[in-house]
Amino acid sequence: MLSEPDRTKLVAGLNRVLSEMVDGISEVKVAWWRSKRTGVLHTELDQLLRDLIRWTHSLADRDFVLGVSPLSFMTSAAGRASPTLLSGNPTESEVCSLVGGLLRGVDCHVTTVLDNSDEASRRLLAELHRGLESHQQALAELGTMLPSPSAA
Repeated sequence: MLSEPDRTKLVAGLNRVLSEMVDGISEVKVAWWRSKRTGVLHTELDQLLRDLIRWTHSLADRDFVLGVSPLSFMTSAAGRASPTLLSGNPTESEVCSLVGGLLRGVDCHVTTVLDNSDEASRRLLAELHRGLESHQQALAELGTMLPSPSAA
């Protein structure tokens, strides 16, 4: 059983991760729209988008179990930054790098919260961590296979 200060800290951490995931969904949607519809990057981004959506639902469910509404912690759409992939015309290799960097940032938040969690939250965050690492690795591998900016 968590003490009230520990529960408050856990809820704040889980909601930071949730907020990062919501931002990640926006970024990945933009990357998905900009990738070739038949390419391997598009397929990876499609799976990543499905995973991010599933993970946000799991985080929101965990909030409810902990007795809070995730919406009470969420920044409105007007308060969110625009996706960074909207600017410029990144190559697919650059998209891999940009999305991989975004996932590293989310994963950093996940591992920070992981250390101070109850058992159920720890299991959820460990699943997220494994999934984020898997997508980071896939994007890194794709980034080496796709044409670089100088080859484009």
